[in-house]
Amino acid sequence: MARSNEGVCAPFGQPVTGARLIMSAAAVPHITVLPPGPERAELTIEHFDRNRHGTTRFPVSAEYDGESWSSPGIDFSDYSRMSTQQRKQSGERRLPTPVWSVNQSLLRAVLVRYLEKRAMLIKPQPGTEQERMQRALAVIEKSRPLLEERLKQMCAGYVQLKKSGCDAARLKKLAEEIENHDSVLRMNNANLAGTIIRIVHLYYACRLDSVGVGIELGLKPPHVRQILWKLRREFECMNGTNQPTRIKRSSEHKAKRGRGRGCKVDVQRALQMFNAGKTYKEIGLVFGVNPMAVSRALNRSGLWKPRNNRTAPSVPKEAKRTQAPTLRTILRHVERLKNLAEQHGGKIPPYKWLEANGYFSSYEVMRVYPEEFKKAGLQRAYTRNSAK
Repeated sequence: MARSNEGVCAPFGQPVTGARLIMSAAAVPHITVLPPGPERAELTIEHFDRNRHGTTRFPVSAEYDGESWSSPGIDFSDYSRMSTQQRKQSGERRLPTPVWSVNQSLLRAVLVRYLEKRAMLIKPQPGTEQERMQRALAVIEKSRPLLEERLKQMCAGYVQLKKSGCDAARLKKLAEEIENHDSVLRMNNANLAGTIIRIVHLYYACRLDSVGVGIELGLKPPHVRQILWKLRREFECMNGTNQPTRIKRSSEHKAKRGRGRGCKVDVQRALQMFNAGKTYKEIGLVFGVNPMAVSRALNRSGLWKPRNNRTAPSVPKEAKRTQAPTLRTILRHVERLKNLAEQHGGKIPPYKWLEANGYFSSYEVMRVYPEEFKKAGLQRAYTRNSAK
């Protein structure tokens, strides 16, 4: 029996002839194998698989090679106190590398101008770059005791606020201010210029990002980016490409901005403390603000008026110095020192204490008009000058 060339297509049930089989075989494409191209460095095996030569060994592990055991010598108690940090070089950046970061003379000029601005020397100072830098560092070093004293006061106010159970938002804001002052003290040391140079070197020369620079120097990444931005701005201002412009604000905008700020002072409580004889400084420590903020809050509330009302006619400074206080003013200082004496065993504290705690004006009135204070039965505490 002769074999037929016809078949049946299974999916459609149509007959498949020999001609159809030949056409389907001819439709197969011809494949040409080309030689391999040159090797590219970015597509090497090391780029994708860094552990191709073997598995990574764990920190706490032990291996037996047939004769003895080998281990890194680290147990789990050691590993719990360890940490691993690995920083890679940053890739493409949004801005190009500035020219002053790779030029020593330009970098020195930018650094000196930045230190002068940090020392609140707004205008360029005379002298060589070395003399200008030493002058700016001396001013910065001189401000450290004031910052330390302010930091201690803020810490004491923070503890007092936390014990009194005040608003959490106010406590958080005060904690941020304490952290900022601490960062300023850590930066304003004898090696301030070296720290800034190292930030520039690690960021631009070593190609580390702000996180890597912060890990190397113990700084926070936003602080690193802020310093680099200020250096870039100083270079632009020195070359006249970025002159600072001052926007004139209208009185309505200033008033609106003043009302929009969050006030940290409880006006009712501050007024009670002021009437009880507390100074602005003592009230400010309770609320975590400076004495001027207490005065402004009381003035804006309308419950309290300052001593020199703005609606009163202006008096020249020379006349104010020679103008004698009224009896009402003298009695007010008498009452103020009387309340203070009740808190110190019936005697007024010495002059240095009064000056340091905001009672200088009351002391001056008592020195010029001692009769009114003697009528009230006020006595000063023992001092070396009074003993003489």
